[in-house]
Amino acid sequence: MFIGSLVSLLGLGVLLWMLFTLAIYALPFFAAMSVGLHFYESGSGVFEAFALGFLAGVATLIIGQLLVAVIRNPWLQAGVALVYAAPAAMAGYYAVYGLSGAGFDSETARVVFGGIGAVIIGGTAWARMGDLFGGAPAPADSVEAASSPYP
Repeated sequence: MFIGSLVSLLGLGVLLWMLFTLAIYALPFFAAMSVGLHFYESGSGVFEAFALGFLAGVATLIIGQLLVAVIRNPWLQAGVALVYAAPAAMAGYYAVYGLSGAGFDSETARVVFGGIGAVIIGGTAWARMGDLFGGAPAPADSVEAASSPYP
């Protein structure tokens, strides 16, 4: 019984780690699945639908990277990051809502924990967007000033 509980907790930890790590890819994954399923249901073959869905997901990720690299306004960069973090927040809500069903019978508690999970996972994905897309390069003056031995 103890080993089963320990393995269950380990599995829950792995699922939460994967959720936090992969949350920033929710929008490209959604785009890939939507395009792939649309082409599959319209009569394309499995290979064609998979290839087009994969290309749509990659294009969505590259477009986001290009937008953050080209746009210098931090408010617009934050807006692009928010567009990518919103589906991550939705995925976080439903993941925590589903996982909380194992411990809570109350629907209110499940919704509250789902909302908390959405805020935490969406915020984490929004913060990690800078890591994924790369922050703006440091100004040349600050790099030279930091490397100079003289004040």
